[in-house]
Amino acid sequence: MTKHELIYHIPIIAATAILLSACSLDDDFGSDRISDGVVNVGINWGEQTAEHPESMSVLFYPTGGGPYWRFELSDKTETVRLPYGLYHVLSYNSDTSDIVFLNSDSYDNAIATSREARLTDGLSEDWKSSQPPRDEESAGQPVMTSPDAIWGSNTHTFKRKNFSQNLTLYVKRLVARYTVNINNVGNSNSAYIAGYTISGLSAGIHLSSMSLIPTEVTIPGSLRKKEGNSFSGRNNTFGRIKGRGHCILSVYFMLRDGTKKVFRQDVTETIENAPDPFEVEINVSGIQLPDVSTSHPDSGLDVGIDDWDTVDIELST
Repeated sequence: MTKHELIYHIPIIAATAILLSACSLDDDFGSDRISDGVVNVGINWGEQTAEHPESMSVLFYPTGGGPYWRFELSDKTETVRLPYGLYHVLSYNSDTSDIVFLNSDSYDNAIATSREARLTDGLSEDWKSSQPPRDEESAGQPVMTSPDAIWGSNTHTFKRKNFSQNLTLYVKRLVARYTVNINNVGNSNSAYIAGYTISGLSAGIHLSSMSLIPTEVTIPGSLRKKEGNSFSGRNNTFGRIKGRGHCILSVYFMLRDGTKKVFRQDVTETIENAPDPFEVEINVSGIQLPDVSTSHPDSGLDVGIDDWDTVDIELST
């Protein structure tokens, strides 16, 4: 399967239908068998007590095959009824809009990814002018939205055998948060809007193994002007697999006269050597913009100057 098939050739509508049809199996197992006992499902958030979702989807997959069971639970201990048997168990929060869950009918093949995007989404979702040029290495990478914050757990074996049992789900954070700071921008007031992309990031995560999908994508983000002459932005990513190509930070500026500029910097080492891979901070400086005195682009975002001026420089970190 190619990386494009992985991301695009699995119909999202079908995947959504699978999630919504997580079955009621009274007819298959018999209501008397279901009512024989209960499972008290609790969630252990570890050190993530201050920031976590209020509800989780919990999926029980019979190891011998057949339809799975899905329950929507709060962040407290709740009781569910489940037929006797041996199960694999997945959990993840379902209060997301930019996460796509694929192959959810299979414990081994279930993945979480995000949706298709454009390089300029960090500048404006209404952008109608030309897309920025891409560097040679990332030119073929799909562009994906920044994933929502998600948490999840995997339990490889749960044996449902007693009238009343306890099951604790040890939930982990599944996405990283990247903060991008563009400091000491010369003529920063010339910028009308600014954004960025980071290439070489993973397309998603295998939920049963918690391993990253070995397909590289590019993720856009927005930059906001701070006090002084700096810009800052933040987005979520699934992270990256070390040693697979490079992570290129591309910073986009649309200036007040309608001209467009791209500045590029290799940030692979910064990302791979971050002390906390779930909280990565990227700091660069050294961008010099031309002095533009007009108040705004004459033609807005619809038309204007199509050419992008690309500057490949070694920005200071």
